[in-house]
Amino acid sequence: MTSSFVQQNTSAHLKKALDRLVCIFTAAALVATMVMLPAAPAQAATAPSKQVTVTYCQSEARSMLASINDFRASGAKCWDSSDSIEVSYTGLQPLAYDYGLEGVAMLRAAELTISHSHTRPNGESYTTAFSQLPLRGRGENIASGTGRMSKSAYVFDLWREDDKTYAGQGHRRNMLEPRFTAVGIACAKLGNMYYWVQSFGTPQTGVAATAPVDAQKTVTVPLAAPKPAATTAASAPKAAPFALKSVTPGKKKLTIKWVKQPKATTGYEVWVSTSKKFTAKTTIKKKVKGASTTKLTISKLKAKKKYYVKVRSYYKHPTTKKTTSSSWSKVKAATTKK
Repeated sequence: MTSSFVQQNTSAHLKKALDRLVCIFTAAALVATMVMLPAAPAQAATAPSKQVTVTYCQSEARSMLASINDFRASGAKCWDSSDSIEVSYTGLQPLAYDYGLEGVAMLRAAELTISHSHTRPNGESYTTAFSQLPLRGRGENIASGTGRMSKSAYVFDLWREDDKTYAGQGHRRNMLEPRFTAVGIACAKLGNMYYWVQSFGTPQTGVAATAPVDAQKTVTVPLAAPKPAATTAASAPKAAPFALKSVTPGKKKLTIKWVKQPKATTGYEVWVSTSKKFTAKTTIKKKVKGASTTKLTISKLKAKKKYYVKVRSYYKHPTTKKTTSSSWSKVKAATTKK
């Protein structure tokens, strides 16, 4: 038994095949700050969810309490973290049956039909199912399977983990944890599968007692929101087609105007060259930022020299940072003045 109240043993999974029985077990426990959930926690209106119809077997589930408390009173042993010494648990107080924790266990049992994990179907830790309960500590054992898994005594014996080493005794340690004071238990059936949950906590929640639910119920299970599709370069908007309006010569300068681009424009590229193919080393390449700018003057050119001009727009995607460009405008030529 560790000295810390923080435990997590999600890797302690047991798979057995017996009389065509399939069962899976995991255990987890950890300390929480003051954090009640009689049903599902409040979800945003747009949060996705799924309706799951299960048959609860709560009379059978509640019958396990006596076995847990007999186990706590038996002086049972559990391996320490060195896996070499068995520590005796003596003087443990019996767990009270808690109807707030039972509500959590019933919700979690329905969630197990979607995902057998301490991670809930909405991607959150199992601990968030306890978030509306005034608890300082909380823990969970889960199991699922067919056949004899319908019986609480059989599931309890498997959770005892008498023949396991320290790493495999997470469920045992949860049931023997001295600082837990209450437990709620649930069993839900879907098809031929039974889904079991023990929800532990401290202190007791004070939720009023209810009659056991042995009937079919439809439960709303919160799901994870779908991840937004990754934006690829191919999905980045293309810059709008481009049109060069005019090139007006001046004294050793050219004033270039173009048509404003209304869509998908971050700025413009302006090339000026003495080469019609824009291969000259002296080719001037300017970048103009802003979709609303439609004019640029290029100065310090040679006098009485013929220059070729082309312009295009470009778009830089805000998420991918991928830059795409329009096709170049038609080339226009102009000769500078003396």
